Amino acid sequence: MKNEHSELSKLRQEIDKIDEKIIENIAKRRQISAKIGKYKQLNKLPITQKKREKEVLRQRIKEAEKKNIKKKLTKRLFQLIFRDSRKLQKHPSSFDKNPKN
Repeated sequence: MKNEHSELSKLRQEIDKIDEKIIENIAKRRQISAKIGKYKQLNKLPITQKKREKEVLRQRIKEAEKKNIKKKLTKRLFQLIFRDSRKLQKHPSSFDKNPKN
C-alpha cells in the first residue's frame, strides 16, 4: 500500500511540473499577444483575423491528433486561448499595468 501511494505521489509531482510549464508557456504567449496587439494598433490592423485563427486551429488539431489528443479538446482549448489573445490585443497596455489580467 505504501509503494502504491509513493508511486501515485511521484506521478502527481510529474503532473505538477507539467502544469507549471503549461502556465509558464501561456504567460509567454500572452506577452507576445500583447506585443502583437500594440503592433496591430500602431499599424491600424484588425484585431480579429479569422483566416489566421482557422489555419492555426487546423494545424494545432492536426498536431494534437498525432499525439492522441482529441479534436474536441484541442478546439476548445485553442478557442479559449484565441479569445484571451483577442482581448489582450484589444487592450495591450492593460497587460503592462495589471499582472493579474
